[in-house]
Amino acid sequence: MNFLEDADFKHYFKMFVIGIVVFLFLYIFKDDYGIVLNQDTVEYGKNVRIVDLVESVAGNPINDSNKISSNTISVNGYEVTFDEIDTFKLGSQNITAKYTDSSIQKQSLSVNVVDNKKPIIKINKDIDTKMDLKDVRRLKVDSFYSVSDNETPDKKIKIKKYIKEEKYSYGDTVHLVIEATDKSGNVSKKKIKIKINEKNVEKEDVKAENDEDKDKHDVSSEQHIQESSTQSSQSVQQPVQQAPQQSQITPTPTQPSRPKPSNKQYLFSQGYDMSSAPSACQSDLLSSGYTGSCTPIQDSDGIYLGMQLIFN
Repeated sequence: MNFLEDADFKHYFKMFVIGIVVFLFLYIFKDDYGIVLNQDTVEYGKNVRIVDLVESVAGNPINDSNKISSNTISVNGYEVTFDEIDTFKLGSQNITAKYTDSSIQKQSLSVNVVDNKKPIIKINKDIDTKMDLKDVRRLKVDSFYSVSDNETPDKKIKIKKYIKEEKYSYGDTVHLVIEATDKSGNVSKKKIKIKINEKNVEKEDVKAENDEDKDKHDVSSEQHIQESSTQSSQSVQQPVQQAPQQSQITPTPTQPSRPKPSNKQYLFSQGYDMSSAPSACQSDLLSSGYTGSCTPIQDSDGIYLGMQLIFN
């Protein structure tokens, strides 16, 4: 018996073919409720609604009439509600889309917030672009400009400043370059022309004269110090057995206002030496206002013990 001629076989085969056709039709034309975005990247700080990024829902194009709020779309009798975008937060953000029909599974979308704006370098007005050479070399130009950025705080913007020309001198015109880089790596540049002042010859001559006078004064002072040092050294370097010189001082005749002081000794045992003992004795005699003499003191063996101030 030919099974192709069997009525039962024909019936079941027909039902199988119809089932395959229906399945393929439903698979091909089914509503998958898919959401397509027209863009998935937004600029930092920009006022963007999530509904403005949706291009289609379940194959249905979205226009303004479908947008019933900043985060809700109505299409085909149901509504889709989205999470809001935080455009002041850099990086990728997961946005969840929920349907009012609970039988439809919610979807997850990804939106990336980026910063593509360069820092703003503002050149201050009324700046004097004529500068001395030393100030150009030291880059004393902070007052020339200010920098700001839409996302990076001013204090965290990286500033690089330099003179474009490698060699320059008095009277040259150079270009100051200001570079600003934000945290996202955006770089902006500005150039400022600077005229270097001519060498101030008069000022240099005055400085040279002052330096020369100073040198002369230093030399004179040094000579005076050397002479004083020589005199002091001659006094100090005398042999111990050489007697301290006796001196007689007659001060300017004035009527003393205080009684005559007592005689005084300046002994080596008290810390004086062959130089300081005569010096201290003479100093006290001069300051006393009286006449007197500084006399060496010897022991019985002829060893000098110091000086003695004796008033007349």
